[in-house]
Amino acid sequence: MPLVRRHAPSSYDRWPAGRAVAWTLGLAVTVLAMTVPILLLLGAPATLALRTLPAAGKCGPAVPREALTRLPHSRYVWFSIPVLITTIILAVQRVRTDRRAAPADHPNT
Repeated sequence: MPLVRRHAPSSYDRWPAGRAVAWTLGLAVTVLAMTVPILLLLGAPATLALRTLPAAGKCGPAVPREALTRLPHSRYVWFSIPVLITTIILAVQRVRTDRRAAPADHPNT
């Protein structure tokens, strides 16, 4: 198999402009989807919530703040995170499988 192209480039070899734009947008969405979770964690939303919510005392019960303080130390957190991640992975695989199977079920294909 030769490594050199022997025919002249034609319009068949070029990408249409719409495909190039779609590819660029897809790449931008992928990069955004990978960086946003990291930036959210760097923003420390739990710390921000603990500093913002009122402490229990004169204002009445501070249920959200106490719940947020107890949550990381709960005995069920170690189990809930792997279950949540497994559920998300299985749901994504199910959606991908359904999308692949849908065109085969269509009567016009």
